[in-house]
Amino acid sequence: EPPALLSLTVNLKFIVLATDGKTSDAISVPIVVVEPAKTVSIFGKYLVGDAVGENDLNIAPVVFVATGASEKRLDNIPGFDQPNVRYAVDVLDKQDIKDQNVVIIGGGLTGCELAYDLARKNKKVSVVEALPTIMNVEGLAAPNYNMLVELMEHYHVDIYKNATVKEYKDGKLLINVMTTNQPNINNRARMMSLFGVHHIPKTIDADTVVVSVGYKSNQTLYDSIKGDNVYLLGDAIHPSNLMTAIWGAYTIALKV
Repeated sequence: EPPALLSLTVNLKFIVLATDGKTSDAISVPIVVVEPAKTVSIFGKYLVGDAVGENDLNIAPVVFVATGASEKRLDNIPGFDQPNVRYAVDVLDKQDIKDQNVVIIGGGLTGCELAYDLARKNKKVSVVEALPTIMNVEGLAAPNYNMLVELMEHYHVDIYKNATVKEYKDGKLLINVMTTNQPNINNRARMMSLFGVHHIPKTIDADTVVVSVGYKSNQTLYDSIKGDNVYLLGDAIHPSNLMTAIWGAYTIALKV
């Protein structure tokens, strides 16, 4: 005996599985948005699940799964279980940072925009980035990149590249900054130190630490129901921007 129906709507051509629990009328065909806690299964051409129906079956020839992505966490770093270690989405949503010294872990586009926003509110902001460059975003326009870099320089944001976080304790963030004494354009060493790689420990004052190290796709639901007519959409494939999600969904919709 199959479980209860996934939705109350019958004769659907498309069913979209998402996470906000709301029904959308953005396109002409009905869309049912399902909360992530619901369990679903596929029996042939029927999509059934533990949800709100009355033991009916919905015909669902095509299923789109758009469960988005979740922020990556740094719970393994000592001291990152403290309440003043926060995550970018929470900070952007609440806009409630009152501390003076703020360190942002992650120099991507979100981390740098957040650094600029806090710095112009008279916070002392530092950005710690593991890579040699910041804002490594595919398709980012050069004028946008240059403008944001200049704004952070104007507001005296400190940026540490090639840096890894070791510990957060007593309002201090301990990082290791890697430097390389590579030859310059004249094939001469750029620094007085010996040739090679050097790891320099540094301590930064940090009343609040904000983690902004990207997102991880949510594919658990997709993995549990995937089949020939089940398609993954948007950030659930790979975290990106709105245009990528819309274009990807449009491309798949043309095929079904």
